[in-house]
Amino acid sequence: MGDQSDYFNYQDYQEDNQVEYDLLSDIFPLQDKKVGGRKKTQVWDYFEEYGEKKHGHCGCICKACNWKRAMGKAYEMVDHLALSCPRVSVEVKQIFLEEIRKRSSLKLDHLPPSNNDETATKKVKIIQKKITSIFESDEIEKSKIIRCNRALTRLF
Repeated sequence: MGDQSDYFNYQDYQEDNQVEYDLLSDIFPLQDKKVGGRKKTQVWDYFEEYGEKKHGHCGCICKACNWKRAMGKAYEMVDHLALSCPRVSVEVKQIFLEEIRKRSSLKLDHLPPSNNDETATKKVKIIQKKITSIFESDEIEKSKIIRCNRALTRLF
């Protein structure tokens, strides 16, 4: 048979491969994989992330008062800072109250303009259909009674 230099030497291969890897890592430093999705809003400046990400959301803890949520949804965090956080500054409350105001005005943009200044809830109540307009009333029309009676007499 041939001498040992004809055979594949795994140790030499491993050393050569390591040198190549070191050269590549100098040229292209390893970077963390960028996470896709929507960018975080400014509300996250006042919260810390905790826990695992589930359905695109991770938990959050308020930096001011340690209020926790298992799923940190931005609108809940904004509501907390603007309406119920006892330790956040007045300026921060004002910023997020304005954001809530803008959010609620966006919901009402599809409504027709009204002449007087009503609250948003009253506007929704005026346009909202009544349940009785969708379903039939308890009273039966005479024409329906006559048709039902004719159908029953034919049946028997």
